[in-house]
Amino acid sequence: MSSPHPDLPDIAALHHGAPARIDRIAHLLHNGAGLVTYRTEGVLRGYLLWQPGAGGIVETSLYVAPGWRRRGIEARLRRRLPQPTDAP
Repeated sequence: MSSPHPDLPDIAALHHGAPARIDRIAHLLHNGAGLVTYRTEGVLRGYLLWQPGAGGIVETSLYVAPGWRRRGIEARLRRRLPQPTDAP
């Protein structure tokens, strides 16, 4: 298995460990899922995990730290998702 994703320790801190959730995220990242993160003051405040699907991008997991909700972070994460290209 390849080395763990560099954001996994910060994601684990958001979820206070939660081994099953962290294992699932690590598995998805290892299998090609993409990750968009949002940080303030160098601290991870939220993330959006996505996978490419037949119809485009499929959101797999979206999380924003409780104290940072209702600040537009969810919308900012979604705006940073890769957009499908207009292939001929």
